[in-house]
Amino acid sequence: MELPTLTSPLQLWWLALLLPLIFWLHLPPRPRQVHWTAHLPQWLLAERTVRRRPPRFRALRWLLLTLAVIAVVMAQSGPLSKSQPGPRKLLVLLDGSASMAAPGADSCFARAIEIVRKKIATLPLHIEVEVVRIGAEVTRMSGSFARALAVSYEPMGELPAPLSEFAKAASADPETAVWLLTDGQVAAGEVPGLPAGVGYQSIGQPKTNVALTVEQIEDAWPRPQLRLQIVVHNFGPRVPCHLRVSGALSAAVPDQLLDLPDMGSSEIRLDLLRSPVGGEITLRVQADGDALASDDVVLLRVCPLPVPRIAVLADDQGKVFVTAAATALAEEVGGSVVDGKSGEQVSFLLIEGGSTELTAGSEAFAAFGVRSGGASAESYAQPTGIDWERSSPLLKGLDLSDLYIQNALLAPLPLGLVLIKGLDSSGASRPLMVLCNGAHAASLHTAFRLQDSNLPLLPAFPQILRRMLVAAKGGGIAIPKPARPSLFESDLTRIPAPREVGLLPLGAPGDDLAPLCLLCAAALVALRLCLR
Repeated sequence: MELPTLTSPLQLWWLALLLPLIFWLHLPPRPRQVHWTAHLPQWLLAERTVRRRPPRFRALRWLLLTLAVIAVVMAQSGPLSKSQPGPRKLLVLLDGSASMAAPGADSCFARAIEIVRKKIATLPLHIEVEVVRIGAEVTRMSGSFARALAVSYEPMGELPAPLSEFAKAASADPETAVWLLTDGQVAAGEVPGLPAGVGYQSIGQPKTNVALTVEQIEDAWPRPQLRLQIVVHNFGPRVPCHLRVSGALSAAVPDQLLDLPDMGSSEIRLDLLRSPVGGEITLRVQADGDALASDDVVLLRVCPLPVPRIAVLADDQGKVFVTAAATALAEEVGGSVVDGKSGEQVSFLLIEGGSTELTAGSEAFAAFGVRSGGASAESYAQPTGIDWERSSPLLKGLDLSDLYIQNALLAPLPLGLVLIKGLDSSGASRPLMVLCNGAHAASLHTAFRLQDSNLPLLPAFPQILRRMLVAAKGGGIAIPKPARPSLFESDLTRIPAPREVGLLPLGAPGDDLAPLCLLCAAALVALRLCLR
């Protein structure tokens, strides 16, 4: 027989006082005085006629009242029945990976939420509940929030760590029961590694899915041309797929019908013309039976195209060359050419010859044969051994082998990245073109004027100007490459059949026996009153 557990055993000290008091009160009263009388026979006859029993100690009445008092004291001592051993906390681990969102409203995540809600509704209030949603971010809920389970779901991408690691860490506490719910895609191979006693339930089914990824973006900013290399992945049998491109485009792109191979992919190159005002370009694939929508759409945020005002500063002799260069650059980037005047706001400045007080890298400009204020105008003829920095973004892929320079300044160029260098008449190496990067702009400096070289006639010159305009504006505003979806998450064909491993029995405290003790005390008192 299991004895009850007392939560307030100090209340038992009342018995040491009450039991002797009850015994003393049950003793029959002794006569105060004893009188001898000659009428004893008449007194005994009268006593028999009245039929009244003389006062005496009755053990049964004393026992009933004693037991009633003991029952009341036991009720005050907080008696509890034997508790059920086991964990007193339930930790629910919900797989929050992107695959749990397929297929939409009837997703595995929605079904997992309903399963958990039904389970929590059956738990007694003494069980502490905590719900953890594990995705790219980990979200915890406890207390009343966990019992209400008001969980909204958005695809969270890849898991930060295997689910088994979370389960192992949580199961280290013997007072915590761990229950893992997943579609089985990421945890199927990890189930044997789960600690004993961890509950596990997979509710997924294999599905087909199509995913879209952007592999490469070639942005011709500030020109509107945009080239994309995308790949459409098919996780399932052969299926036709529609590719739609919409959004910030100046020319509509017709829908493309792709025939995706069985468990394969298709690579597509798109040549687009972006809208001058910028915005979002939406790439979307649609296929029959596609289970996961989160990896079907890619958004590209493109900035507005610039409308640069290109200013020209040159003397009458060199103005022809630099104006022609500015005009060609303006036509390419959709800008305009203005005269360089003091106080006028311009985007890019081209200077030919003379001197300037502009600090290198402080403004967006290109200076051809321009010396700093106070520098000597001496020059040397025909630099030889001309070479260029082929790894520089400004000259990468360009051919300057035919570059000819008639005269170059002896005055040193500003400190910066040397792009072109040559040998003077004494054989000393001198920089011929330097790029100076400032905090918010960049400037290009050459030791020769355009009119003293054949640079304006080379095919590389327009590209140098366009790249310089981009570099002068801080490299342009690059299109952020969208995050690549996890192809592991997109492959829903590997989801195993549903499986369930039960939870360990949860612990339960003993039942409160105080009401039962008070009921027994009332019954004993009633029996005591029935006895005379």
